[in-house]
Amino acid sequence: MDVKSSKMDIAGYQRLKLDARSFTRAMNSIGKSKQWQQSLHLFHLMTQMVTPDLISYSVAISSCERGQQWQWALRLFQEMLLQSLLPDVIICSAAISSCEKGLQWEVALSLFNSLEHRKVKPDLIIYSAAISACEKGLQWGLALDIFSSMLHSGLLPDTITYNAVISSCEKGLQWQAAILVFSRMFEQSIAPNVVTYNAVISSLEKCFMWQLAMDIFMRMSVQQVEQDVISYNSLISCCEKASEWQKALQLLQEMSGFVAGKSLKVLEIQHLIPDVITYNGVISSCEKASEWQLALNLLIQMTVATIRRSIITYSATVSACEKGHLAFEMDLQQSFGLF
Repeated sequence: MDVKSSKMDIAGYQRLKLDARSFTRAMNSIGKSKQWQQSLHLFHLMTQMVTPDLISYSVAISSCERGQQWQWALRLFQEMLLQSLLPDVIICSAAISSCEKGLQWEVALSLFNSLEHRKVKPDLIIYSAAISACEKGLQWGLALDIFSSMLHSGLLPDTITYNAVISSCEKGLQWQAAILVFSRMFEQSIAPNVVTYNAVISSLEKCFMWQLAMDIFMRMSVQQVEQDVISYNSLISCCEKASEWQKALQLLQEMSGFVAGKSLKVLEIQHLIPDVITYNGVISSCEKASEWQLALNLLIQMTVATIRRSIITYSATVSACEKGHLAFEMDLQQSFGLF
């Protein structure tokens, strides 16, 4: 910060005779627009003139959380403790959330575990942030432990909390746990959304449970939850791993049917336009089944639809041609100039 400019700012604010409440209101207004630097600048000026109170620290830490500045949030949190100010649930929530967004799961859990010592009772937001931190840190076991602690506390998880727990299980290749948590949502009459279903399907895809994944996918329609391209891509990948190329192709055709029957704007809103991942999954399915003609046709479809091709696209297509004993393989390589 420019020292000369800072002194001029202090002199100007002194003439206005602002108190802590005035600074805090200004910081809060700026922080909500995600201008965390300006909010911190005001906080720094404030400390030169008046003593920050608990609300001032709360607003400053929340500004850092919105700006994804976990280091600054943690620094302010520690500074507040040195001032003998006791954090409340709002401040703890902002501090933990900032660490979660900054992918600092260990720091987030350290703050979470210190709540009992600080006599702060965690709320739904704190539990969800701690679970999400574990999910991003690939700590599915800890996520389930915190989830269990939340249930014992009497708090009712919402869809966001359940999504974080299920995503933790998905990333930890724990499909059974994901299904159990998913089933609990229905027992508690909490409606899963497309994010929930996608996480469950992805957990099954990673563990080669294609039939169960298909059942979950079909349940989405029954529950009136619209599938998106992620739903289709995960299920297509399931079919590819299970060598179910016909089902993978059927899913692509189903998506293409939506494309043919709806405007581009509607499809973009519903996220149903097949992408390179969609085609790669189907082409790979055809490659495993030595269905070289289908693989080649899909590559042509991608070209016509101006869908970006990747190295996986061409490798799978060439491999399909190899398995089909096609002499066309070398011509294909030369045509696209990739090999």
